[in-house]
Amino acid sequence: MERRRRVTITAKAVLFDLDGTLIHSAPDLHQAANSICKTRGWEEFNLETITSFIGNGVPVLVKRIFDARGASIEEADYQTAIMDYLAYYDDHATDLTKPYDGIIEALDWLKEKGVPLGMVTNKPEAPAKAILQVLKLDHYFSTVIGGDTTPAKKPDPAPYLAACEQLGIAPSDTIYVGDSETDGKTALGVNVPFVLFTGGYRNSTIEEIPHWQTVDNFGELIDVLQKSTG
Repeated sequence: MERRRRVTITAKAVLFDLDGTLIHSAPDLHQAANSICKTRGWEEFNLETITSFIGNGVPVLVKRIFDARGASIEEADYQTAIMDYLAYYDDHATDLTKPYDGIIEALDWLKEKGVPLGMVTNKPEAPAKAILQVLKLDHYFSTVIGGDTTPAKKPDPAPYLAACEQLGIAPSDTIYVGDSETDGKTALGVNVPFVLFTGGYRNSTIEEIPHWQTVDNFGELIDVLQKSTG
């Protein structure tokens, strides 16, 4: 049975996830992951495997790499691997990364309507902002909350609540758009309607992720939001 949350809303702001929602970033994350494998003499990963590791922040992604290669996590090397990953990624974050088709039109439509936009991602704040700037998406967002902006990451409510506070809008007046189990849990934790983009990086079926609406593309997102933002 599909776990669709049936609610009636009029949204005053829309918040977005980043990786797998606004941008297809897995190819660059894949290259960064394999960079730390190369330096350790480990077999490299295919894109599908690294894509399945995305969504809970860099430390978790690196831990999954270690676990998948049967490497014990000695704290010093684990921390070094995280720093190596970030250093490589900072230099190559937009080599292959692109916005999803239709996202620019959706953001333009929301901007024209005067709907404030925020971002809540588990990617560290600095690279998240840098990517938005390079891809010319930064001017759409009034606030960007990264995985290191607050003490806790998604699905903890803290990052989402921080974004709402910066926007000056109650969480109950927002919609969250994301692509993963983590995003669904985040929305559920703050009791906001969740729009699940089905073309992202989820590891579960659509039915297993609590959601209000699903969209297969961002033309559909405009249709959903048009009914919800007045």
